[in-house]
Amino acid sequence: MRVMFVSCLFVALSLVDGLRLLDREIHGKSGAVSLASRQKQRDDPTEVADDPTEVQEEHPVHVFDWAKVTTAQCLGAALLLFIFGILVSAAGVGGGGLYLAALMLAGGLTAHDAVPMSHFIVLLGATGSLLVNARGWRAKGKCDIDVDVCRLVVPAALLGSVLGFLLNTRVSDALVMKGLALILTVLIGVTLRIWWQQRQEELGNVDPNEATGETGVPIAGAQQAANDAILDPKKANGRSLAITPYEILFAVLLLLVVDICSVVRFHLVSCGDDMKKGESFDWYPVSCTHTVLLTTFGEEVEKWMNSTTFMLMLGLAPLKACGSASGYYSWYLYSNANWKVSNLVAVTTMAFGTGVLSGLIGIGGGLIFSPFFLMTMDPIQAVGTSATCLLFIAASATLCYALTDRIIMSLAVAYGLVCFAASILGTTLTHQIRHHLPQGKSCVTLMVAFVVILTNCLTLTKIAVPAILQIMG
Repeated sequence: MRVMFVSCLFVALSLVDGLRLLDREIHGKSGAVSLASRQKQRDDPTEVADDPTEVQEEHPVHVFDWAKVTTAQCLGAALLLFIFGILVSAAGVGGGGLYLAALMLAGGLTAHDAVPMSHFIVLLGATGSLLVNARGWRAKGKCDIDVDVCRLVVPAALLGSVLGFLLNTRVSDALVMKGLALILTVLIGVTLRIWWQQRQEELGNVDPNEATGETGVPIAGAQQAANDAILDPKKANGRSLAITPYEILFAVLLLLVVDICSVVRFHLVSCGDDMKKGESFDWYPVSCTHTVLLTTFGEEVEKWMNSTTFMLMLGLAPLKACGSASGYYSWYLYSNANWKVSNLVAVTTMAFGTGVLSGLIGIGGGLIFSPFFLMTMDPIQAVGTSATCLLFIAASATLCYALTDRIIMSLAVAYGLVCFAASILGTTLTHQIRHHLPQGKSCVTLMVAFVVILTNCLTLTKIAVPAILQIMG
């Protein structure tokens, strides 16, 4: 019931986002930069735009301004990111919310620049965690990652990240933050309850005659066996459902299809909008000369842009690819790993909602994955699975933002390497705690709860401060 309840929150949030987008489209508040402002800035770089919030600085992926890395502000932000990196990787959380706070408060970045950079940092952090988990897999022949859950989560999360990426500049930040705060509050309660039950088990306060699942609910032996079959794929039907190299290749191809279609369509739509608004000007819109368009279409940008069939294909290809992958793996797990339909629906819905939030406000995804997985997994397995799933979401979002000139690459590389080292240290620390301390199980769960609580406090602060300032006048 708790799993289904949390999943319903994601459905509600997605519906609210859609209604909000529709309302903004009806009232013409798309937030697009006026062509007149861009024309003024093109002719005179010192000219101030009509609305200072409209024009955002672009950061081409091939431009590295290393002068930004040598400042004291960058050093302070890197130190804070290192501390956060250890903390979030130990909890299997992406850390997007904490990274955003560090980048904006210590690094002095705007939200427009901090959101894409947080995805890049999460990507390198998740890569570091995966290397540690893979090393354990090779050494022990046993992996702390539930590959079946990854099979189900990745396609649905990628689909959600596409929607979140499209809604990023159109949906009210306040609306999304309130929805995120609500979800995190529920997950805090669930995580703390799991931690308390695990702590009672470690203290010997639980009846040894009762089998207890990871959710803390006493269950019969038959149901315990069914849960074991889900948590350990090798116990399901006597077959090993280990991931294959072809599946890894398929996941990479799926990520590329989603990102390439999304990025190309984004640039074509931007070019078309500017051309319609700039019919009275005698210059070609800058958006139509972007490297992505010139490399893909050459001098035939307008031809492909005006092709209804091609534009429809770009919009539907990611949906069909992710939907087909999600449907296939749902059938695969139902047939081969004894997954219940209710579990399939809950995990898929959670993954889609997390992907939407990831694209909207820059959270890595593990902030929600890790507490959610704790309901049915051992803490160390929940942390490892969460870190692996968010790797694909972060990679997808990073590629989209990089190809739309949203990432300050010099700072991203510097901060990313710092968090990469921090994640290796944090993930190693988690393994040591879980396997060498008698209370390691509850300690890992408590770390997850602490990170979620800290992020929720930052979220609530961001919601409350503007309201307080408005009251004070």
